[in-house]
Amino acid sequence: MPTFLILAVVPMAIILLMRALKLDPFTGSRGSRLTEIGREALGPQPDRIHLSRMAPHAWKNAEAARRLAEPLLFMGFDDVGTFGIAEIPGITVRMMVKGEAKMYATIYEHPRAEPWLDLITHYEGGAKVTFTTLEDPGLPVRPGHTIVRGIGCDALALCDRALEERPKSGIREIGGDEVVPMLEHDYAEWRDWMNAAAASGIETGKQSRKAA
Repeated sequence: MPTFLILAVVPMAIILLMRALKLDPFTGSRGSRLTEIGREALGPQPDRIHLSRMAPHAWKNAEAARRLAEPLLFMGFDDVGTFGIAEIPGITVRMMVKGEAKMYATIYEHPRAEPWLDLITHYEGGAKVTFTTLEDPGLPVRPGHTIVRGIGCDALALCDRALEERPKSGIREIGGDEVVPMLEHDYAEWRDWMNAAAASGIETGKQSRKAA
């Protein structure tokens, strides 16, 4: 699941209410009253997205985005560009890639949140590992996708953790021309999984951990 969905698909008021009541709207554990609310929030979202290139000055908080991007450029990441999502207005995405590390980065900005950083590694067979600076609101994660939350990490620290802690076997190579289609594909795959789970009544779960 691309992490921009956390803010794109669920109203912030619901997230804050869930945190205050310590409820999980998807597992049914102490949260059955919000299960349908959470699913309805996910339901109306588009099943496919398309990124379109934007000007670099599209950021509302350009300084915060710069603080995340510059260390990655220093570490050898190549800039792919800044993009918007046609189907979900208001989200700005900067994508970067480091081919030799077989990793790409996405910096997101949403009107309801400060910019945050994802570092993504894909594996042969379809598995995926994301290291992110975004907090966990308890949304479902597709099987095979592990999310490691480096709360409080800066870009350098998160990158160091990702390179050190991610599984080393079976990593897919990635190039600059692949990252945009890959993000669009990841979103489509997550939506297809959510739709199939909803249609069959399968309970969705979470697979994430917090980086210490």
